[in-house]
Amino acid sequence: MGPWFAILVDIAILFDAFAVMSAFFATTSRGFFALARDGLLPAPLARITRHRTPLGGNLVVLIVALLLVLATTLSNVDVTTVFTILSTIGSLLIELIYIALAVVAIRFLLEAKTAWWHWIALVVAVITPILGIYGSVVPFPPYPNSLGYMGLLLR
Repeated sequence: MGPWFAILVDIAILFDAFAVMSAFFATTSRGFFALARDGLLPAPLARITRHRTPLGGNLVVLIVALLLVLATTLSNVDVTTVFTILSTIGSLLIELIYIALAVVAIRFLLEAKTAWWHWIALVVAVITPILGIYGSVVPFPPYPNSLGYMGLLLR
C-alpha cells in the first residue's frame, strides 16, 4: 500500500505496546495491593490514595520501572529490545489472566443457571486469549525477541 501505511502500522504497534504495558502495570499494582490486603505481603503495600487507588502497589511498580530504566541506561542493552521483551512477557501474562478468569467463571455460570448464550460467550472468552497466544508464538520469533517467551517460562 506504500510507505505511508508502514508508518501507520508502526504507530498502531507503539500504541498497542503502551496499552499492554499500562494494563500489565495496573494489574501488577492491584495484585500487590490485594496480596498485601490479605496479609501475604507487607501491610504498607495495602495502602490506598484518597482516590482509592493502590498507593503501595503503584509505588512498587514505579520503583521497579525506574530501576529497570536505570539499569538499561547504564548497560549496553538496546532499549528497544528490553521494551519488546517486557511487552511480550506482560502481554502473555495478561492473556493467561484472561484465561484464568474465564475458567473461574464456569463455576458462576453453573451456580446461576444462566442462559445458554452465556456459555457461548464463555467459550469465546477462553478461545480468544488462546488464539492470541498462539498467534504470538507461531512462528516462534527469532532471538532476541524470543527472550520474552523464555523470561515468561522462567517466572
